[in-house]
Amino acid sequence: AEWLLRSGAVHELSPGPEPAEGFGTLRRRADAVASRCAFRNQSPCADGSYVAMLFRASSRFNHSCFPNAGAYSRDCAEVPSAAAFVPEPLCTFALEDIAKGEEVCICYLSEVDQLSP
Repeated sequence: AEWLLRSGAVHELSPGPEPAEGFGTLRRRADAVASRCAFRNQSPCADGSYVAMLFRASSRFNHSCFPNAGAYSRDCAEVPSAAAFVPEPLCTFALEDIAKGEEVCICYLSEVDQLSP
């Protein structure tokens, strides 16, 4: 939430269908954005902690069990702790042709948690 407030991104990302004024303060809005829009790395750091990340573009994608795009972030297993994590861009890629105007959706679940045919 601190980064959202410092960077001004709290005004760019939507925490959900509520109107912006419905959160009362920018701090409450930043907390809502952080809790609803952050990506958690799927592997823990060496100390067992998990990194949560927000991305100006990728945090806007909706979930689909049948996504047309995928995303990749580096493994955190070799990072000693979440505090030592140095953020990198989230790599997002198309899994199929995406028509102009079509919604880009990714799967929020880890590969292990996804349903298999």
